[in-house]
Amino acid sequence: MKKKLFQSCAASVLSLAFLCAAGCAGQPEKEVPSREDWQAVIEGYRSEEGIMIGAWGNPEHTYEAYKNAAEMGLTHIFLGSDAGSLVPGESEGSGSEDMENLQTWFTELGLKAIWQTGVAAGSATAGTFNDNLRHYSCIEGVNIYDEPRLSAMDMLKEAVRAFDEEYGDELLCFTNVWPSSGGNNIGGTYSEYLNKYKEVIEQIKRGRRMVSTDVYPLMIRGDDAVLDGSWLTNLYLLRELADETNSDFNMFIQSVGYVQHRKPESGKEIRFQVWTDLCFGITAYTYFTYAGEASSDSWKYTDPVVAKDGSPYDIDYYNGCKAVNTEVTKLAPVYRSFDWEGVLVSNGTETSREEVDAGLFNLNQYSLSEVDFLTSYTAQYGTVYGIYGAEDGGNAMVVTNYTDPILNRSNTVQLVFSDADTALVYRQGEWEYNRLVGGEFEITLESGEGIFLIPCKLS
Repeated sequence: MKKKLFQSCAASVLSLAFLCAAGCAGQPEKEVPSREDWQAVIEGYRSEEGIMIGAWGNPEHTYEAYKNAAEMGLTHIFLGSDAGSLVPGESEGSGSEDMENLQTWFTELGLKAIWQTGVAAGSATAGTFNDNLRHYSCIEGVNIYDEPRLSAMDMLKEAVRAFDEEYGDELLCFTNVWPSSGGNNIGGTYSEYLNKYKEVIEQIKRGRRMVSTDVYPLMIRGDDAVLDGSWLTNLYLLRELADETNSDFNMFIQSVGYVQHRKPESGKEIRFQVWTDLCFGITAYTYFTYAGEASSDSWKYTDPVVAKDGSPYDIDYYNGCKAVNTEVTKLAPVYRSFDWEGVLVSNGTETSREEVDAGLFNLNQYSLSEVDFLTSYTAQYGTVYGIYGAEDGGNAMVVTNYTDPILNRSNTVQLVFSDADTALVYRQGEWEYNRLVGGEFEITLESGEGIFLIPCKLS
């Protein structure tokens, strides 16, 4: 962890006009900053950066379908099944009718597309695409290969190098790799695999880099609901790789059920995944799967968020996803002004040894040994803390209730800060001011809930 001298957060924007009131025995109470004062701290961290919220599994090519996607808070759609009718021209305006409509509709709705080539594990070559895509501002990137095996990495390395040389200034080169639970699909140890993936990402010299993987954590084993034990360590390893390669970091989140994976029933399961991912510094997340229908093949996918025509299967589930996307989008400019520095773990004071989550146990080996702005941290049950720092010396945390949402278990978290009298807390879309006495802060997080917290000193 990078060491910092603690400073009052966003000190350059503070100009406090304290409100005073008479206390008992004629002594004044401690001065309290006005709402404008503590909001100025937050505004001092506001950046221009956002978070990509993607959809894998595109709806039919209609304005209404895309409008529903934009209204749910999506920013990007991976385009696959309709690509045959989307023929780009040598300049904008000269392509097929569907392509020109895509450009018009996406521009109006604020959406971007990532073009899928359909190339995945088992292929000996990366995907080809029409280079006229570069003329369309609605196309942000190309997914040239999904889930390569170790044996394909040298080929992919050359393909990414060539892509960057030709398109790096114009298009994102997107690849998504296996998680450590990929087993025999990887073709080697996971360490070997990630080292090769690092070489691939490092071929991108001109364009924007992005690392990505997919771990779907909501599992069912027999009659028992469990969380994938590799999820948190995978997040950590990919976040480290993103730091080493100066890359954005995308995680796919589970929005469907399939073999050995249970279907999320509400926005609570989505919030749980996204806020856990935020503990690891994600700059993007993508719904798998967004649009389509239940499949009858051996994997038996359940219905996703919306039908192929873009209409929600379950309006409450759709609105739950929308609520999560909205709160993350509102947080993003402040969140993105901080740098991820590591994680802390609480197994839980009311958790027996037999109940300690496997993922938390595995993550302990990567937990920070100390945090200079935090004296102590405890929680009733399993909790993950993402630790962040800013250039001005300020700090922030993401705190997530890491209990399986199926348990519907609230979780009281207690933090003691070393030199802070204020905690500014972002919770479900709103900022709250909390005065600290002796640096102590306590909050009860509901099932699936996470917060973003800025500790600072305002007096």
